[in-house]
Amino acid sequence: MSKKKRKPQKAPAPFEDRLQRCWDRKDWATFVTLYMRTPREKAEAAPAGRFFGAALYNCMTTALFTERNIAGACTAAEIILKEKSSKVLRNCARTVFDFRRLRDEGFAPLEALERGGRMPPAYDRLRRGMESLVKEKLKKKKSGSGALLE
Repeated sequence: MSKKKRKPQKAPAPFEDRLQRCWDRKDWATFVTLYMRTPREKAEAAPAGRFFGAALYNCMTTALFTERNIAGACTAAEIILKEKSSKVLRNCARTVFDFRRLRDEGFAPLEALERGGRMPPAYDRLRRGMESLVKEKLKKKKSGSGALLE
């Protein structure tokens, strides 16, 4: 009987390298997950750590507009609202939650956005579309209830 030769195991890549590889591959969800599971000081100190906000935005945007994964977009939006994110990112996150609420409930008032931050075009178009839907529903409700009383 011969002994089995074991292949030497590779040591895991350092955190910084894994984070940078996720960024280079545009694997936003893995980037965000890896960043969030690492102690804050270490994650912020990593050279690719400065991309966290952008990766979070890309994760939410890809999930919502490309993959049509509303749950994934909402997960990223929750993180955005918990973190110290810009007004623009927070407004995009609120738009995602409003979209989910409209889709699930059929009609819901939209959450107010913070002033001072212009959203990217995709979110701006989505927001305007939702606002017009809500206005239409309100008009129908008002005209429908008034017609019943006459």
